[in-house]
Amino acid sequence: MVKYKKTGKEYRKIFSQLCRQAKLQYYKTTFDSRTNNMKQLWKNLNTVCSFNNKRKSEYISKIMDEGREITDPYAISMFLNSYFSTVGERLLQQSTNTNKPKISPSVFYDKPVKDSMFCWPVDLEEIRQIIYNLKIS
Repeated sequence: MVKYKKTGKEYRKIFSQLCRQAKLQYYKTTFDSRTNNMKQLWKNLNTVCSFNNKRKSEYISKIMDEGREITDPYAISMFLNSYFSTVGERLLQQSTNTNKPKISPSVFYDKPVKDSMFCWPVDLEEIRQIIYNLKIS
């Protein structure tokens, strides 16, 4: 096992050296001023550094909603906005069980822990009420 591990390390070292040499040779030939004119040098530089990498923007042409195909761009954006803006509410509805009794945090420890904090669980209506009562400045 140790013998194979040693040869693996040796091969990795040789491979790394060959990769460095190949990269060096590639860049030397790519940027050789004797074989390339100035325009070609800049083109190669932009290719290597990805300066002119114009990305095609992703466009959603259609989306499926419960078997209904939506193709209108405005309707697609409204659907996506509605979907992502209600993720929290949907997760809350899935995880909330109204039959759960509220448990005091003191049940989980014998002595109070110094510099600790506990936040009581809140429900959606409580958050809405707090937001509704905020003063607009």
